[in-house]
Amino acid sequence: MARSEATLLNNIGDSNLRSHNYPAAEQYARQALDKYRALDDQGGAAAAQANIGFALMGQGSVSQGAAEVRAALKRMQDAGAKADEEDVLGELGRMYEQLGLYREAVATIREQQALSQALFRTDREKAVAALQEQFDAAQREKQIELLARANSLKDAEISNQHLQQVVTLLGAVVTVMGGFFVFLLYRRVQRTNEKLRQANQQLEFHASRDPLTGLFNRRSFIELMQQRTATGAGGARREDDVPDGLLVLDIDHFKNINDSLGHAGGDTVLVEVAKRLRAAVRDTDMVMRWGGEEFLIFSPKANAEHLKNLAQRVLKVVA
Repeated sequence: MARSEATLLNNIGDSNLRSHNYPAAEQYARQALDKYRALDDQGGAAAAQANIGFALMGQGSVSQGAAEVRAALKRMQDAGAKADEEDVLGELGRMYEQLGLYREAVATIREQQALSQALFRTDREKAVAALQEQFDAAQREKQIELLARANSLKDAEISNQHLQQVVTLLGAVVTVMGGFFVFLLYRRVQRTNEKLRQANQQLEFHASRDPLTGLFNRRSFIELMQQRTATGAGGARREDDVPDGLLVLDIDHFKNINDSLGHAGGDTVLVEVAKRLRAAVRDTDMVMRWGGEEFLIFSPKANAEHLKNLAQRVLKVVA
């Protein structure tokens, strides 16, 4: 009864984790952990401790939560529960990805991939050993049969044919089983590589974007200018060329906003300004957060009249 109650509490915690109700998930997981400890159920305790860690990470306590998850993984390692350990590593990778910690997500996915490959090798070795044992048993049985029928050539020939059939069948079974396990490993590697590809895309995106506003950052603009210089696009212009334009703007009295509304209020203002700036420019224009409350608009092939109109639109949308 107590074990069923502990399992039920842990399952409720799991359900709250999936619905992102992290405070409730932590509460149920801690209750489950207490009951598992009272039962001296190490496997259940490890699962509950992992849920506590994920709930803490979901509430923003990333380091503390990750430490709880790693402690749960250590319990699973000590108990030899490699399948459970692989599942928890997958959930940890997804949690890191959900929190935007892509470097940690990639490292965890690679750790899961290594464990998956180790599990595959172990399963394959067990399957081959079982097949070998079956083959050896068949061989021993056949040898006894051949000795018992040594006086009958016809019976010996029949036994030999039967042995060949058994060997052929076992060879076919080994081939099919080996191919099946290779296929499973290939599918798993494909899924893991796809996760790595997506994580790398996210890392590349965030390297050129401001994490708060989603605008391009200073680094992306510098790289663009370096590319234009390397390709000659930013070189000397003829008199009839339409020049590129730069528009620099700064939010007035932004310190007062932070002082009166706090940094959260200031961040809200920055996000809203970024949204309005994107709406005011052309698709070919590049809007970036230059630093703090400063923004920069790069408008290629923009004459003086266009820049004047652009400045008026910007003033209008952010007013």
